[in-house]
Amino acid sequence: MVSAALMEALPALAGDLRMGRRTDELLPALRDAGAFALLQPGSRGGREAAWPEFVAATREAASACPAAGWLIATCGVNAALVARMPEAAQERVWSGNPRPVIAATGPPVESRGVVTKEGYRITGRWDNVIAGASSDWVLASVPLDGRPCVVLIPSSRLEVEEAEAHVLRGSGCAHLRADGIEAHPDFLVAVSDLMAAQPQSEHRNRLYGDDFSMHYRAARLGALVGAAEGAYREYVNITEKWVSGIGGHQVAKFTQVQVRLAETNAELAVAALLLDQSTAVLQDCIENGRPPGGEERAELCRNNAYVARKSLECTERLVVQMGARGLLDSNPVQHFFVDIRAMAAHESMDWASNMSAMGKSLLGLESDSAPVPVSLYAGG
Repeated sequence: MVSAALMEALPALAGDLRMGRRTDELLPALRDAGAFALLQPGSRGGREAAWPEFVAATREAASACPAAGWLIATCGVNAALVARMPEAAQERVWSGNPRPVIAATGPPVESRGVVTKEGYRITGRWDNVIAGASSDWVLASVPLDGRPCVVLIPSSRLEVEEAEAHVLRGSGCAHLRADGIEAHPDFLVAVSDLMAAQPQSEHRNRLYGDDFSMHYRAARLGALVGAAEGAYREYVNITEKWVSGIGGHQVAKFTQVQVRLAETNAELAVAALLLDQSTAVLQDCIENGRPPGGEERAELCRNNAYVARKSLECTERLVVQMGARGLLDSNPVQHFFVDIRAMAAHESMDWASNMSAMGKSLLGLESDSAPVPVSLYAGG
């Protein structure tokens, strides 16, 4: 779980982030608290937390500060990806720094890998990379011989341009560029190989050795639910004390306010139940050393999309109910909403591909199953 000291500090920091202040403090605070080491192997100095503990940490942090939950989810799952790479890559990342910040890019604006005698030469540009401005390492998407791959690059070798972000403030969003960087063969892996079972894994924990595609896709759901719960909490706190400007009526006594709040409460409960269902299935897969079955994969896909949509819709309802007040920069509910909208746009929560997988399962049709990500489009 997230440390008590960090959780105590996050609400005040989140308030300043909403107003564009202290934007360079969030990521170091999370790193220093060990929040990015939750899925880092214990043998490499990490916490090697159980999957439910990781999800709970992202959810708890996001309920206070959405950007914090999103960073923990994104950088945290990236540590698990590095643990699935060749041992030489792991040694390089963790030998001199037990708490590195590992970012991952979204789809490249342009990139290419060229085979050389020593390994690969990487050239490319990647925009809007979460944690890119303050990372130690970057998992960059790059095509090689027509195959989607990722290459692990020291951030010090990349050109970094900070991006002006109006959502998820404090997340260290940046544009990155590589100009002919040489990469060792152990530092470049095909995405399909990275997500597939790793029978030669040095780690005993099956999280690092079994099929990882569905864990990767579900890694950010806790942050969505947590942020929606935070918006709900703030709305209730505001509405309990809110007196209308015309007539001086207590807003909490209006029937439409009570109805909208009850609707949101129900949808949020459904999102939380589906999150718990996905978390339990994925933990069972780790404990029993098995990949999710066909029906389980379909349900996990459905949950990814439905949890994201319900988290977004229930928060939007609260913002709309607040009228003009819901648009103010000083209103925390509004900021939760815009951050949730950005998070829900992530590729892993795409409505059509995820629901299509579930529909095919219900109709007994063959499915390509998971929609496994063709690249690590997790940077945004």
